[in-house]
Amino acid sequence: MMKSISTIAGVILIGFGLYFGWVNGVANGAKVVYCDPRYSITASKADEYYAIRPLTDHAFLLAMIHVVVNEELYNKKFVAEQTIGFDELKQRVQKYTPEWAAPITEISADTIRRIAREMAAKAPSVFVYAPRRLTRSSNDLGTGLSITILNTLFGVWDRKGGIFSPIVFKVPEPELPEFEHAHIAKRLDTGGDFNYAIPNVPLEHIADEHGKFHRADGAGVPGRWPIANAQYGLTNKMWEAMADQKPYPIKMLLTAGGNGFLNSTNYDVIRKALMNLDFYVAADVIPNEMNMYADILLPEASYLERYDDLQIGGAREGYVAVRMPAMKPLHETRGSWDICKQIADRVGLGAYFPHDSIEELLDARLKNVGSSLAEIEEKGIIKVARDDKKNFPGEHGQMSQFPTPSGKAELIPSPLKMMGFDDALDYEEQVRPNEDEFHFTFGRIGFHTHARTQDNIWTAEFMRENELWIHPDAAKKRGIQHGERVKVTDRKGRTEEIKAKVTPRIRKDSVFMVHGFGHFDPRMTTAYNQGASDCNLASQAEDPRVGSTSMGQSLVKVAKA
Repeated sequence: MMKSISTIAGVILIGFGLYFGWVNGVANGAKVVYCDPRYSITASKADEYYAIRPLTDHAFLLAMIHVVVNEELYNKKFVAEQTIGFDELKQRVQKYTPEWAAPITEISADTIRRIAREMAAKAPSVFVYAPRRLTRSSNDLGTGLSITILNTLFGVWDRKGGIFSPIVFKVPEPELPEFEHAHIAKRLDTGGDFNYAIPNVPLEHIADEHGKFHRADGAGVPGRWPIANAQYGLTNKMWEAMADQKPYPIKMLLTAGGNGFLNSTNYDVIRKALMNLDFYVAADVIPNEMNMYADILLPEASYLERYDDLQIGGAREGYVAVRMPAMKPLHETRGSWDICKQIADRVGLGAYFPHDSIEELLDARLKNVGSSLAEIEEKGIIKVARDDKKNFPGEHGQMSQFPTPSGKAELIPSPLKMMGFDDALDYEEQVRPNEDEFHFTFGRIGFHTHARTQDNIWTAEFMRENELWIHPDAAKKRGIQHGERVKVTDRKGRTEEIKAKVTPRIRKDSVFMVHGFGHFDPRMTTAYNQGASDCNLASQAEDPRVGSTSMGQSLVKVAKA
């Protein structure tokens, strides 16, 4: 499901700087409400901005649900025909009044009530956006659930201005021989017990203390982290498993473009995990802190020098595109497909890469849909025309099937109830800073891509180092001047030094820094020792239901360096 932004009438953004994604909706008159502790570019373009207290989004959403339910502002037809669990939801949100939420969020009860009414009046052409990351509080599961409930009450599914069903350009996968151990991989994905022998690998080397084999990170595994997405996994839990060598030893690692030091929060665990390996192979375009540890570093061609597999997209129009090289590789590098094929050939898995080149693979796949690599190189993209009846069946008296056991939108999801996690709907008090502390917040910037472009001399011209945003009153209290270096220390004693950006665009109880800086690999000649690492200060706590890292729970002190 995707958002129909160009025809949207109202949108609530919860800490998601999405301005350039919904600018067309704004041009067409959409009302935008933005909640964020920091006054960002998105906040400056919103109709209404609220400097919500960090980690209290859930309280704001519950109060909105309370108003919509009790004032009967929901889409009655949609709720009656397409949902289950409304009566239970109504009972459970009775205590979450706007008056209850006001002192928690620092958004007035009248404002919460008015926003709920105005959005309901614009429904179904409205949408409540989730944050960019649901890895902030100790109960982001509840935050995400509340966002979904609110959108469902507004009846946004399959409606113009709401959520539409994408049209996907279907391209068959290449025909390959069946993997000899496919049953093992399937059990690994679903967290099932392992009862099969892998040739030349003693079972006790990969089994847990009970003789059973599970994913090392526990994602999707009953009794560990059953609700975690098994497709994406839990990076923090994988690092812990490698560091502790439990539930079984992991002695080899192959990464492509990864840098755990700049996307995870526990440097010590990552170092221990890497040092426990017998063999580590990294494929990458650039040096970084993690591939410093690699036994073998495979130089990958940059995006300007290689083909990649088909990009098959689904939106109002289905499409197929492909990355094509603009130039030949300057050095002895390989594209990712070539790297994988050459490794496969050398370990006896060449049958799963039957094509001699990625160009041959792309051409074969495209010919299955009546096209060719030559055609897409000429046109750049091939598309399936948009179809309103498929995009918006709700506008034509039909409705998509919901991927739930009941086939309906479950306001209190039955899988959560079955696992005992439906209490995530209930609000949980979050950490609060002492008088001499701040909430530590962080986010991305349009000039850089994650932590991968800070060493690029051209993008570094836009932002060479990050700064710590701090409110003028808080800075004055500590004798901090704009541009001075400050020391930021969390409750675990982790410390970073950074320049101060004294600005009223941040709450007095919060500080902020841009993600992706603080590189400590001396091979990164432009980014080395520039700015500070948000990952080294972000919280290491975890969501007790999901297992993901609750990065936003960090509290820090700031002093002159």
